[in-house]
Formats: sequence, structure tokens, C-alpha cells
Amino acid sequence: MKIKNEKLMGLGNKPIVLENEEVTFASICIGAVLAKGEQETGTMKFSNYQLAEKLAAAKVDEDIELTIEEAKVIKDKVGTHYTAVLVGPIYKLLEKIE
Repeated sequence: MKIKNEKLMGLGNKPIVLENEEVTFASICIGAVLAKGEQETGTMKFSNYQLAEKLAAAKVDEDIELTIEEAKVIKDKVGTHYTAVLVGPIYKLLEKIE
């Protein structure tokens, strides 16, 4: 499944800005998948690193090919590590491809 690495829009359809930069799907997801998780094995950490590499390679507005498992990892990690301001837009994008 493909998802566009678009700039995230928040409440009022305004771009979400962190540290003076508009954030994208990939930039937020990279932080989430690399964040420490409870009881993650070395294999899981390496898999998350490979997913982060895939996300990092995507330019703005470029499609990213994700497996269902990768989308699930992103959804779980974003939901665990971020607030609703970022969870909402990420989940909306992921719902388009599920």
C-alpha cells in the first residue's frame, strides 16, 4: 500500500510546525519508530530501524510503499509516543490505506 509523505495538517487545517519547520508524515513516523519501546528485542529494533530508513528516503509529497505490518508498527508507535495533535493526522492518513 502507498501513502504520500505529505505535510501534516492540524486543527483548522493549518500545517503542524515543530521547531520552526512544517512536519511531514515521514518525519513524525521516524521519531516514533525509533523511540524506545517496552520489551523490544534486538530484531524488533533492527526492523524499526529499517522502517525508519525507508521513511527517511522519501521526499515531501512522494509515495512511500508500506506493508500492512509496517503500517501497524507506525500506528502503534505513534499512538504510544505522541499526543493527539500528531496522532490524529497520522491515523487519518493511515486509515486511507487500510
